Amino acid sequence: MTITEYLEKKFGFVVEKELGSGFYGVAYLLKDGRVLKITKDKSEAVVANKIVGKEFEHIANIYKVGSIKTETDRIFYWILLEYVPYNGDNSFISKFLKVVFTAYKEITGDLPDDGMEEHIADYAALNSEIYEYIKTNYNGNQKLLDTFYQYTVMLSEVFTINQAYPDTHFGNIGFKPNGNLCIFDLMGDDYDTDSLSHYSMNENKAKKLIITENQMDIILKAIS
Repeated sequence: MTITEYLEKKFGFVVEKELGSGFYGVAYLLKDGRVLKITKDKSEAVVANKIVGKEFEHIANIYKVGSIKTETDRIFYWILLEYVPYNGDNSFISKFLKVVFTAYKEITGDLPDDGMEEHIADYAALNSEIYEYIKTNYNGNQKLLDTFYQYTVMLSEVFTINQAYPDTHFGNIGFKPNGNLCIFDLMGDDYDTDSLSHYSMNENKAKKLIITENQMDIILKAIS
């Protein structure tokens, strides 16, 4: 039995299609319209668990979080979350982030790094400078300007969550049906996950959950 088959049997999560995969995990669209993410990133699971049941304007809703220990003692985490569409490499989000990164570099003289988002969230003056840079250099493009405003609000929301950080890759941001810019991938510090629902595969369960290394490679793609 694969991880997705086990989760279907345990919780009724029926996969419709794969949405995408990255270094740490793979995301599936479920037939009920929600997303199931399977990941080896413990910190992402811990952050997601902090906001289960909470609603944000610019962060995807998290419905449930858990973990699975396989018969080979490898632990993977699963996150059930809201589906937020995005359009891939050539999407508006990709263009928008490039504009922000360029503006940040031009204004601060620093290359965008992991601290850029927190810098933008903390300093209103920097926000104003980036806004004016976009307005001046992109012909007052209103969609870019409106999205940048939402981006700053989104970052502020993320940083209200203790030890949470945004993974602002273009593939992790989309728009909710109401038009709100929304992030659906948060990172955090790696620490104990005692508060997570942990389905440990003991000897009896392992007989029913036969997940071979080869099957993991297929399910989780580049993760292993």
